[in-house]
Amino acid sequence: MKMTTCHDGGNLTADQVKEFGLAWTDLLHTDFSGSRSTSQFVGIVISEDKNVLLSVPKFFRERKGLKDAQLLLRVFESYKAHDTPNFTGNLDVIKTNIPLEDFETILNYYLQNGLYRKPKRTITSKGTGKINWKRTLQSEIPIFSNGNLIFKDLCRSQTQLMNNVVTLAMQYVLMNNQDLLRLLQVELKFSDCVGAPSTSVELERELSLRLHQELQETYVDKDRHLIHALVGFLNHHSAVGPKYIVTTTFDIIWEKIVLDYLNHNYAGLDKCRVVFSPHAPTYNFEYQKVFVIDFSQNGKPKWQIRPDYYMRFNDQQLIFDAKYYVNLDNLNYKQLVYGLLLGEGKRAVGLNTVNMLFAPTDGKTRSGEHISLLPEFAPTDRQVRIDIRWLNMNEMLNQFVSVTRWQN
Repeated sequence: MKMTTCHDGGNLTADQVKEFGLAWTDLLHTDFSGSRSTSQFVGIVISEDKNVLLSVPKFFRERKGLKDAQLLLRVFESYKAHDTPNFTGNLDVIKTNIPLEDFETILNYYLQNGLYRKPKRTITSKGTGKINWKRTLQSEIPIFSNGNLIFKDLCRSQTQLMNNVVTLAMQYVLMNNQDLLRLLQVELKFSDCVGAPSTSVELERELSLRLHQELQETYVDKDRHLIHALVGFLNHHSAVGPKYIVTTTFDIIWEKIVLDYLNHNYAGLDKCRVVFSPHAPTYNFEYQKVFVIDFSQNGKPKWQIRPDYYMRFNDQQLIFDAKYYVNLDNLNYKQLVYGLLLGEGKRAVGLNTVNMLFAPTDGKTRSGEHISLLPEFAPTDRQVRIDIRWLNMNEMLNQFVSVTRWQN
């Protein structure tokens, strides 16, 4: 398995576009000349030859190849899985042609129990070894001799674990997705790989039908969950072509990552400057709080603003915004307007407004100043300022994953 790494917005060669089937997809941007293509996604694409294209977020410092891919998968899982207070963003921004939840169910079953094998119980008479006394008493007529009970035929119960269609389906799914297993650092036992069939659309249809029949004769919950997952995977995965687990809107994932960061690292204000600490108490910032700034003639809201993060307590109001940009050298007009609308006027009387942007970097996490409005352009005597917090992308992704695990 060969791994190629690029950045979201980075260049891709014509050979890479062809190998990973990116042409005519929304994962790619090609200039007007058709000679330059750039990645428009964050995620993983696996070619039919089992090679991997890893497109990492802007400012991510790629270092560990396979471990970088594993981190990205955990970030996607964390984004969809855990409940961040007040987050109302779209959880369906991750696109894949792999039924991940079904695959995870199948893989977890395998890691905990090995390949499925159906128990088959047989009863034999005149057996030796462990005797099934209940069956013996029920089926045999004892002989009385000198006050003793004598059983002529002793029954022996034996349970054997047999391979069946569920075993075959598990082998098929796991063996034909070893590229995913390598990314997850899972290795199959050699004995479990023997006899696994190769990819076949016809076989998948047959397996799905037989699994439905087997489900009617299965009553153990964990086994039923496994069969449902196998059917779901076989019916919804792509048997041919590249596999992908990607997002074309990593900016939404970044918004949730920053919200988690604020909730766990905001430590208050010091002389109107925001202080951050990993030992801070937990807060619940409001996400995309709606402020109606104008009504139409029928009394319905006409214009609204939605800061990414908002919190008000005592005489302080915090207006924060996440930015997933390569360059923030230009003035951020939207955040300036938010500060003027919410920080000035009648609603802001007695309030001290703190305005801040949060952007990724490949350097050290640090704070700075985005703009401090000259007094002659400020609507009042109060200072109008927007600060900026540069967040190291690698640290943020790792913290996001660790916070999720702690919460779960």
